Amino acid sequence: MLSYLNHHCEEDVQTKLVRYMFKNYRTIQNMTITKMSQECFVSAASISRAARNFGYRSFDVMKKQVAKEMTMRDPRFLFRIDKHELTQLKNQPDKYYKHLAEEISLALLNTVSSVPMKKIDQLLQEILSAKQVTFFGFNTMIDSLKVFQSALLHCGIITALGENKQDQLHLASTLRENSVAIVFSSFGNFFSNCDKVFDQIMNSQAHTILVTQSSSTPYSISFDETLTISTNTSAEVGSYPMNFLLDVMARRAFVLARR
Repeated sequence: MLSYLNHHCEEDVQTKLVRYMFKNYRTIQNMTITKMSQECFVSAASISRAARNFGYRSFDVMKKQVAKEMTMRDPRFLFRIDKHELTQLKNQPDKYYKHLAEEISLALLNTVSSVPMKKIDQLLQEILSAKQVTFFGFNTMIDSLKVFQSALLHCGIITALGENKQDQLHLASTLRENSVAIVFSSFGNFFSNCDKVFDQIMNSQAHTILVTQSSSTPYSISFDETLTISTNTSAEVGSYPMNFLLDVMARRAFVLARR
């Protein structure tokens, strides 16, 4: 739905509906389709059609799921911050600002010590030499991979990346013996949210690689190769190490492609 908002104007019927549900998620569970149509100035038929377009069986399923998802988005979870840090950010913002910068710096240095350039070159060589390379990820990781994919394209390296679960499932079904499938997952959310995609990758004949920040993910044994980029996983730091690695890889690919 958020992606839909990014690509359609405010006067679009489904845009009106999505914006209304996002703003009123606390009350829509008990709202009838007639009431919502009146509030959004759209027809009930348009709402039912929108529900199907967004992948829901009905209006009732859509409103309940939207309300559930929005309620679960606790800012402390979203920003990976505990109560103590939240209090510090409120009362001592300068101190927290410095603390977070130091944590990020330590995490990046940990990645440098965990992943020598030799390993980066090995991964890039696999990408450069493969006939088909497909990237997989979940949520914000896809945004980071888009940037990486674009950088590789400027180096003359063509890769594939699905922007949603359906596209990724399709791409996974096209994997062959000469394919390389690389899953980028900082903390393992890909496996719990894209289980069908993961199963399809594992059932393929492709060479599979996992790039992760988590040193304890049980899924690593399922892959042909695993590149663990951190020995000290920190939820507070988030995906900074992964984004740093992708940036370095993009720059290194540019150099290697020019040889």
